[in-house]
Order: sequence, then structure tokens, then C-alpha cells
Amino acid sequence: METINGFVAVRLPHLNYLVQGRDVIPRLNNTYYAGMDRQRLADLFDEEYYKGKVPSEVARIGKSLNKEANDFSGLILCRELDTALRLLSYCNRQGNNNELIAVRSPSLDETRGTIKTNHSVEWLGYDFFAWGEWSLISEGLFMHPAHYATWTTRTNEFGLFDDLSWLIEYTSDYEKFVDQDLSEPIAPKESGLERIAIRVGRVSA
Repeated sequence: METINGFVAVRLPHLNYLVQGRDVIPRLNNTYYAGMDRQRLADLFDEEYYKGKVPSEVARIGKSLNKEANDFSGLILCRELDTALRLLSYCNRQGNNNELIAVRSPSLDETRGTIKTNHSVEWLGYDFFAWGEWSLISEGLFMHPAHYATWTTRTNEFGLFDDLSWLIEYTSDYEKFVDQDLSEPIAPKESGLERIAIRVGRVSA
């Protein structure tokens, strides 16, 4: 049995083509970024959704998820596997473009709580995330690999890290490159927004 914070449908790594508004697929040589920041529920919250053209059940679930996302993390998570699988099916209505992942971070426990699941979870590694913003791995290492050369050999086959203790060191490097205008700025530490490690796992549908 696994303890997680929730489930979410995300784009498959090789189809994750939007990175902070840029038409880019995060890839290092033959490794695609397989973390948390992969167009989460992009095929749910699309033009049809906002025009009110989705099935009533899907609209109800979407509204409920948005309502529950009441912290500043920017993460919308399903707490029920059946609901997550229903959304995955809907997101894949035009092709097998998405997969279901489970996420786990003690930093999410207070606002999102935890759930137990007996469903099989293949843990891929740790993503380092700026609270309310984006993946520091996707936006940093994958966008500017030459500047993060010391980190390229430390990623696993999914483009993530196996050691969450690297969070402080990696974040420090990211912020250094922000100061040099080489990485996208994130909220300053004084804002109180955390830099967190999120464990990401692939869930079999």
C-alpha cells in the first residue's frame, strides 16, 4: 500500500510540448522530462471546457477539483482513483496523449492530506518544484543544460532525481542562474513560497 497526496493526468513525456508558454519538448539527449509539470489536465481544462461544451459529469468534476485546490501550490489533484481514471479517459478522447501519475510530498500534507492506495505505482523519482510556479528541473536543467552541466549526470532515466536531499543544492544553483538571467525567475524566499521535492509515480490505468 502506498501513501500519496493524489492523482493527476499529465501529458506523456514525449508529447509535453508546452514549457512556460514555449513550444518546446523538455529533452536531454534521449531522456524526456517525466516529472510533475507536464501540461496537467490540459485536455480537461481546454477551450471546450470553458465554453461549457463538456459532459456534465466532467464539468462537475472539474469544478470540484478547482474548488479543492485552495492553497498556493497551483496543483490540482484527484483524491479518488476512479475519478482520476475517468478524467484520464476523457483527456485521452482524441488519442493516447496522457498518463496518470501519483504524487507525494510532505509539504502537501497539511493542505491536501494523504490517501492510501493499493494500486500499483511505479515511482519515477523526485521533481523539484517552486510552490505555485513550476518545475525547477524542467525550467532549469532541461531548458539550459549547458549551465547545469554538473546536474545532467545526476538525473535518472526519467529526467528526475533519486535523492531528495539535493533539493537545497539544486535550488541554490537555479537561483544563481536566475541572477544571471539564465533561468526563469521564481518568487523570492521572502515571499514564504517553498521550494519542495515532489515524488512522482506512474500509475497503471
